[in-house]
Amino acid sequence: MRRIFHQTAVAQLPAVPALAGTSGFFTGGNPGAGLPATVVPDWWLNGIQEELMAFLTATGITPDATTAQVLAACRAMFSTALRVMRNPGPYTFTPRPGQTTYGYLVLGGGGGGGAATATGSAASGGCGGGLSIGIATGVTGPVSGTVGAGGIGSNSNANGTAGGSSTFGSWGGATGGAGGYTSAGGAMAVVGSAGIGSAGFLDLPGQGGGTGQVIGGTYLGGSGGGSAISPGVSIATGASGTGAALGGGGGGAANNGTGGGNGGNGGPGLVLVWG
Repeated sequence: MRRIFHQTAVAQLPAVPALAGTSGFFTGGNPGAGLPATVVPDWWLNGIQEELMAFLTATGITPDATTAQVLAACRAMFSTALRVMRNPGPYTFTPRPGQTTYGYLVLGGGGGGGAATATGSAASGGCGGGLSIGIATGVTGPVSGTVGAGGIGSNSNANGTAGGSSTFGSWGGATGGAGGYTSAGGAMAVVGSAGIGSAGFLDLPGQGGGTGQVIGGTYLGGSGGGSAISPGVSIATGASGTGAALGGGGGGAANNGTGGGNGGNGGPGLVLVWG
């Protein structure tokens, strides 16, 4: 909508005069009873116009001659939107005009599982990423953040890589889980540290990865640690570890004489913003 546009309009909002009469409702009048029709003064029309224009101003909508702008402004102000950032790497969150408070969930990436490079070996699994849930206040401009990538399962003598950290500006963060340890012989009994959330009202750690095992002469890769919102992966009885879901650690590999096994990849992180 636009303000009144006419050669008889004035450029400045006139002051409201001293008011007299009755505060109430319009009437068409009744000549027979001597009741006059209600006069609609300029100050009342200006008040209605400015009440409507305030919606456009609050949401940054440029007034024009279309007829659905107030509706669009109301939807922008009062609807609750959920934005999902799940592609690993940097992102930018743009707040809605006039809104400065948002809820967020931040999940770090899971660590990759270790490899089993020799017959008779079992690697440990990667650890789960941390989680942070909180409220961001004072959001007055674009917010830069990162979605942590899942760690890469090892395919060599190196350990699995750690999952990446996820952030929502300076308000919330969650580190990724450590990678699993590769085994070149025997059951790997060493595991890394799980990720942890920070700065939220609810900060949770991921689950640690499982150690390699040998049961009845069969080597089993360690399980991947889960995150607070997704399970880890079970122990691997085959050659290669299993990949994980959101924030979970990849499974460790096992080698029972059928060739070296690769660790499973960790699950990627996640950022949710709503408000």
